[in-house]
Amino acid sequence: MSEFHPNSLTRTHVRLDDDMKGTWSFYSARTELYKTWKDQCKIKQLNEKMKSFRVLINPIKTKIRNNGIAHTLINEREYLKSFDRTPILQIICEIGDLMNEGTKMKYTYTCGTYEKIVLREYFDIRNLVDK
Repeated sequence: MSEFHPNSLTRTHVRLDDDMKGTWSFYSARTELYKTWKDQCKIKQLNEKMKSFRVLINPIKTKIRNNGIAHTLINEREYLKSFDRTPILQIICEIGDLMNEGTKMKYTYTCGTYEKIVLREYFDIRNLVDK
C-alpha cells in the first residue's frame, strides 16, 4: 500500500464537528437520533463523547482555518506532520459505534479509485466494542 497524505481525511474529521444546519456531521446525526432514542444514559454518553471530540479537533480546526491547508501537502506543514490523528480517530469510532447501537462500524477511507484503507487497522484503533 502506498503512503497516503491525509489532508482530506483531516478536513473530513473537521467537518464532523460542524454544527450548522443542513451539514453532514455528528450534530446533524445526533438531531435525528434524538427523535428515536429514549435512553437518557445513552444520550448523555453521546453528548460527552461529542464534547471530547470537539476538544480534540478544535486546535487542528483552528489551524486549518487560519492557515488554509486545503491544498497544502501534509509534509509542507510541520504542525500537521506531527499531528497525532489516533485520539481523534478513536473518539470518532466510539461515537460512530454508539450511534450505530453499539455495533462496530467498518471505517474505510478511500484514497483513489482502487485503494481503500481500513482506518481502524491502519491506526490500530481499538474501542469499547473491541473490549
